[in-house]
Amino acid sequence: QKVSGPALQRSWQNVPHVTQHDEADITELERFRRDRKDQAAAKGVRLSPLLFVMKAVVTALREHPALRSVLSPERDRLLV
Repeated sequence: QKVSGPALQRSWQNVPHVTQHDEADITELERFRRDRKDQAAAKGVRLSPLLFVMKAVVTALREHPALRSVLSPERDRLLV
């Protein structure tokens, strides 16, 4: 606890704490998923909505690298 405590405190202070809430109509996505669910299961894949969310996050992070960056210790530049 003596070693991890200060590290946890620094982490808490240096990591931005953000919550984003949004709404999306996933009617077409759900239809797409349901139509391919059995085909995916035959290949041993569970086609859950989470897979589509993960794909969207990966795409967004590739297109917007600043979202996966941190401020340098000198606080003068972003480190991707």
